[in-house]
Amino acid sequence: MKVAVVNRFFNQLELKEMSAPLIGSGEVLIRMHDCCGGCHIGCHSTACVTAASNRPSPQYMGIVCGIGKGVSSLAVGDRVGLPCFHSACGECGYCRSGKERMCEHQLEDSEEVFGDGVDYGVFPASHVVKIPGNLHFQEAAPIFCKGVLIYKALKESRVKQGEWVAVFGMAGQGHLAVQYAKAMGLRVVAVDEQRENRELAKKSGADMVLDTEDTDPVAVIMQKIGGVHTSLCLDIRKNPFRQSYLVVRRGGTVALVWSPHEELKVPQFDKVLFGIRIKGSIVGTRKDVKEALDFVAGGKVKACLRRLSIG
Repeated sequence: MKVAVVNRFFNQLELKEMSAPLIGSGEVLIRMHDCCGGCHIGCHSTACVTAASNRPSPQYMGIVCGIGKGVSSLAVGDRVGLPCFHSACGECGYCRSGKERMCEHQLEDSEEVFGDGVDYGVFPASHVVKIPGNLHFQEAAPIFCKGVLIYKALKESRVKQGEWVAVFGMAGQGHLAVQYAKAMGLRVVAVDEQRENRELAKKSGADMVLDTEDTDPVAVIMQKIGGVHTSLCLDIRKNPFRQSYLVVRRGGTVALVWSPHEELKVPQFDKVLFGIRIKGSIVGTRKDVKEALDFVAGGKVKACLRRLSIG
């Protein structure tokens, strides 16, 4: 089979021949579809080969073409996908309490096993997620990475229906954050300095859109709505992170899915006095992926797509 790998800094992917994987008990063989979600980490690996991985983009999507012994949940011909989370032990305290993403023995696609960029892949049937019948592969692909990443962060923030959430940074997954928040019954403030990104936020349903070039988003948000219950910063620069913290009202949550290049200083006195919670979130569980896909299948979330060649 063919495998796409990165062997030199800032180079295009190279296709290499490798032996096809064998199906074990409890596993399924998947023939890769001609599209997949592009992961930010995978993009970095094409620019800087690390010891962790020289195979980019860990979201596998395709059609089941082989079934291992003991598998009854899937059938040949099923359309499926797998996020960067390949599998977990299933036995530790994290796994047993529904926090499999915290499992210390989890495997990641592309890093420990083959992910995208291959003709075929073998995966545990228990961790493969079916794609709803009314969705094309292209529509489902972004959800297996950025979609579930955003959806999980909103869930982890404990924000309630009717409450306010601020999204800093509309490029990439920002428009998905607005749509998921609206689908969950939240009110959304979108903050971005680029006009085209602000227009995308409006089309995605944001209740309030702010331009950081002409306004102070912190002052406007605090004055107009008294702060937000949750802020989600998708911009890796230091100032947006600082602003996302300052707009949270008492008892609110700062949900983190990225980290800036610089060290962040959090006002400890305010954090304690106002009961502000800072919550990190990583790509969700199988259950989270299914829920995130259901929003798309129901017409409440739709990613803006751009198709890129792997070569």
